[in-house]
Amino acid sequence: MMKRLTAILLIFFFSGITILYSQEGDCPEIKVAVEKGEMNDGFLQKILNDNPGQPDSKDYWLTKIQNMVYQALRRNNPSVTFTLAGSGESYEYVFNYLLMLAPIAEEDYDFEESIVDEFSTVYYRMSSDISIVNPCGPGMYTGPHIIAKSRDLKVVVEANVADYFSIDKRLKEYEKEHPVPPRAPELSVELEPEFVSPLKEERTLKIKAKVLNCEGNPVYGRMLDQHVYFSPKDSERGYLKLPLGFGGGSGSFMGGGPESNTLVVFTNAEGKAEPEFTLENGIEAENLAISVKTCGLVSFFIEELESLKIKGLEVKVRPIRKEIYQEEETDIILSLNKTDPDGKNEPVSGKKLSVRITGLNNGEVKPKSDYVTDSRGEVRLHYKAGDKDEMIQVSASFQPEDYPDKATGRAFIKVKPPEYDAAITITKTTRKEFLDENHENKTDRDGCTTQTDDVRRIDENINATVYVQCKLSHKADMPIFNQTWEYYQPIMANISSFNLIHDESHEMYGSVSGSGCANGGYETTVTTDYTVTNPEISEPLAAMWIVAIDNNTNKAVKLIPGGYSISYDLEAMIETESRQWSSNGDKSDNKKETKTSEDLTFEAGPVKDPIPDPTFKPGLSGIWDYLKEEVGDSLFSAIPDIPIPSASSEEVPEINPELIVSFGDGIRSFGGNGSKEIDKPRENGYEREFHTYSWQMTRRKVNK
Repeated sequence: MMKRLTAILLIFFFSGITILYSQEGDCPEIKVAVEKGEMNDGFLQKILNDNPGQPDSKDYWLTKIQNMVYQALRRNNPSVTFTLAGSGESYEYVFNYLLMLAPIAEEDYDFEESIVDEFSTVYYRMSSDISIVNPCGPGMYTGPHIIAKSRDLKVVVEANVADYFSIDKRLKEYEKEHPVPPRAPELSVELEPEFVSPLKEERTLKIKAKVLNCEGNPVYGRMLDQHVYFSPKDSERGYLKLPLGFGGGSGSFMGGGPESNTLVVFTNAEGKAEPEFTLENGIEAENLAISVKTCGLVSFFIEELESLKIKGLEVKVRPIRKEIYQEEETDIILSLNKTDPDGKNEPVSGKKLSVRITGLNNGEVKPKSDYVTDSRGEVRLHYKAGDKDEMIQVSASFQPEDYPDKATGRAFIKVKPPEYDAAITITKTTRKEFLDENHENKTDRDGCTTQTDDVRRIDENINATVYVQCKLSHKADMPIFNQTWEYYQPIMANISSFNLIHDESHEMYGSVSGSGCANGGYETTVTTDYTVTNPEISEPLAAMWIVAIDNNTNKAVKLIPGGYSISYDLEAMIETESRQWSSNGDKSDNKKETKTSEDLTFEAGPVKDPIPDPTFKPGLSGIWDYLKEEVGDSLFSAIPDIPIPSASSEEVPEINPELIVSFGDGIRSFGGNGSKEIDKPRENGYEREFHTYSWQMTRRKVNK
């Protein structure tokens, strides 16, 4: 890298020229440190000769002269803060001077060869300058000094310092002409965008640094570059590089040699330095510390970035049930998320996962290919266990394009031999559609047209599947029905799947237009998306399930269910985008908020309206048939005749029609289903509901 200047000597032609300068912004007072200076032995000898009886220590006289210079500068420049070098106080400029003797006859007197024989033939000579130290660059400028001569020590000091009248104005003018390095700089830093991730489209960001001087103006050097230092240049996760249009390279502070892990960027005419960070490896979320520094007069100004946010990627494999029995089914949810260092997750949609399944013998997993994540960042697999399966492993991974690392996840499902007498699968779906829209357009007598639109849409789908395993508790004869009822006690109940997709939007628009009107308007869109958390079955093992078996056919005719309801929580992500406009311009406002609703319930029960039970046999004829079968014809004939009421006098019980067996063999596997549609007309839209319910029972052995 081209060498720069470490210290700059300020050269002022202090000839009494009046420089008009008005300070702007919020600049602090200029601070100047007065050095102790240097003198040769001849100078000291003349002082001692002119001041008999005074201490002969060179340090005594250097300190005394330093205080003389300090006091004279303060008197001449009340708006400048002066301090003594070495006092520990901060400063931006240094006042340097050199004390020596000069012969009366010669202007150019050699310091090294100054030999004083007659003090009456020499002057006190004082040369001085003001310099600054730039901690960010190598090299030095030097130039002519202010020189004063006199036979009197006090006079030579006063004469020299007198030429530094109004130092602040001259230094401020110098700062205008030489803006680098700035006095009391301000460094601001922001990231664009706010994060990076392993996804190809999110792998780079800009670190946008800007340097302003104390007047609020961009710092840019026409002759000397303003350096901004970014480190580390190379980290374990990525690297910084110079963007197009910016100068710089690798470097270090204080001109102390190259430092490969710091990137130096020179500010442009807008005071900006904007390197790019590129993520090149790693899959975990992390906050990467990036240090950004720049130089002011004498010292560094430092800005620390504690959190250059790297979002990670995470693949999860989540079986709805981790243990199932042979011939049973369950869903497996694969999910791809971006992860924050603070633990928050964000779904990644439209990405293809690699899936590998081992341990399948005669079971089946569907689908077999095209595992692309949906809007929730999920892929749903369905597994039916075979009677030869023991344990399967499902592994999923995602590798970003042109990236060395990948996110992986895996899970196991254990398959067990059956331990139950019957299994019941219940599925219920509900869909709700809602639209309400209002539009108004009117013009008043002044020609102002007002338009308003208000549209609200909801589309919600809920799908639930519950799997129940039962043991046969007991059987009961029901002669009035000519049926046998089998009572099954649940020993296990699981949610095989529970999905809720809720798309809701509310769009509002209003505007006023027309000549002579206060034209303007607004538009707002509110979208709501729900995520289900903590689904579980309420009291899963409480109620008995009853199957009615027709005594004539020995086949199942209906099911009397024991439940169930699913309790769950909902997390709503509400995003609001709004814009207002008027003759004064546009104004936009976007915000997101999260709300949680707890202890909600979804009833996984029948949906159709009840009807008279077709399996019911009214009257006492069923009892007579039962008695005749039990006691025989001879004894039955001895029973007195009892009038049998007509069927119309019996109250027929009702049943939801989908609980009547409508498919299967009625012996080992059977079930029923039904659906219902509800239409609620609205003046400005519609409201509709669609419900379906189905059940299927599998008996492992037929009970006789």
